[in-house]
Amino acid sequence: MAGTGSARGLEKGAVLAGRLPAAVAGDQDGGGCTAGVVPAGVGAAVGLFESVRHRLDPIVARMAGAVPAEVPLAEGVHDLDAMAAAITPRTRAVFLCEPNNPTGTAVGTAGLERFLDRVPGDVLVVLDEAYFEFSRSPGAPDGVALHHERPNLLVLRTFSKAYGLAGLRVGYGVAQPVIAEALRKCAVPCGVGRIAEEAALAALSVEAELFERVERIVAERERTREALLGLGWEVLPSETNFLWLATGEASEMVAARWERRGLLVRAFPGSGLRVTLGSPDANDLLITAAKETAPPAR
Repeated sequence: MAGTGSARGLEKGAVLAGRLPAAVAGDQDGGGCTAGVVPAGVGAAVGLFESVRHRLDPIVARMAGAVPAEVPLAEGVHDLDAMAAAITPRTRAVFLCEPNNPTGTAVGTAGLERFLDRVPGDVLVVLDEAYFEFSRSPGAPDGVALHHERPNLLVLRTFSKAYGLAGLRVGYGVAQPVIAEALRKCAVPCGVGRIAEEAALAALSVEAELFERVERIVAERERTREALLGLGWEVLPSETNFLWLATGEASEMVAARWERRGLLVRAFPGSGLRVTLGSPDANDLLITAAKETAPPAR
């Protein structure tokens, strides 16, 4: 997709535009990293993921011939020490989502750089930054800036979230040219249509207007979280356009009850609820539903 690299000030050959190769992108838009980056049939290769992710991840890893190894979160945040300790000579790729999906949490630049220092140079680190534009933490990392000094870092970004083009499934990856070239060789042919390409380029040209909407979403995120906390719900700090409610075993029950109130939230059985922020009216409906529902016992 001509223009993405120059718009970001990146060197020639560093950008993989469009739908990324099936070896690294399960949801096929550049914003969701899901599978070990290994040749087909290499069953001994291992890809590391955190444990509360879209359940497609380990499935796609196996389809790519990799063995998924999942590492539990620590209080809703990537446990980078545990992930580093889980790396073995068989590990070929490590997948991090920053900010994380579905919990919305972030590890920050300092924690990420310490982790990258511990990863062997022959292990690819795939950094999913699908929600990069929503992060407001002073210590938020910028993977595109980090990749210049990290030969084994692949950064994924997408037009599906802040840019509002989810239905077009288009995104991009940024890596050292040698990695980008290798992945480009196994890219999905004609993975992005002309309409999606034109829409992505148009979105880049009106970023100021788009990011005004992002600021409104961030403000609603903080307002809604504070209201839910005040009602006794356990809501993790979020750097994304959604909130994570730690509802444990009550997750499916709460989701079903709220659906009857006209709210669709995603339940992760036994873990929590992922609630995407909407308009102020929609968020008010969420707050009202939360008032009418007793928070699960902690």
